[in-house]
Parts: sequence; structure tokens; C-alpha cells
Amino acid sequence: MNLGFWAWRLDAGILGEATQYRLMERVSEGKLLKVGAIGAGIAAICCFTPALVVLLGVLGLSHLAGVLDYVLLPALLVFAGLIVYALIRKSRAAAERAASR
Repeated sequence: MNLGFWAWRLDAGILGEATQYRLMERVSEGKLLKVGAIGAGIAAICCFTPALVVLLGVLGLSHLAGVLDYVLLPALLVFAGLIVYALIRKSRAAAERAASR
């Protein structure tokens, strides 16, 4: 079963703690960092420029422009948190590699 990025969402009660740990090991720190950076970049562009508002206007969905802040700001925070988590995980992995030498 290849769950990739979404493996961290599994509850330990479903698969057991050891299985959950092995699934988390498959997701590399670089991949987490890349997803976090891309997501934060897209959310920041949509938050701080009128790009998404213009796109919604062109598509005839301009009535949704009022709720964009309720979606984009939490998304930006989630992706920023993902970047921090990936950096912490990367530094711990580097410390473990250095300690095992």
C-alpha cells in the first residue's frame, strides 16, 4: 500500500504504531520541504496579489472573493508549518547520521 504524502494522516489505531512509523519514513524531508515551499508560494501569490480575484471574476465566480481570506490565510499558515516541520525533521535526520558515524 503506497500512501505517500498522506501517510502522516493515518491514525495509529488503524495500522499500528510501527506501520505508521515506516510509512512516515517513506516521505523524504526534501519532498516535504518542496511541497511546503510550493504551497506557501502559491498561497502567498493568491493572498497578496489580485491574481485569484481577477481569475474568479473572469470565471463568473466573483461572489467567492469575499471568503478568500478565510481559506488562503490558513492555507498559508499550514504550508509554512509544513516547511518548519520539514526543516526540523531534516536537521534531526542529519544529527542522527552524524551521531551514527
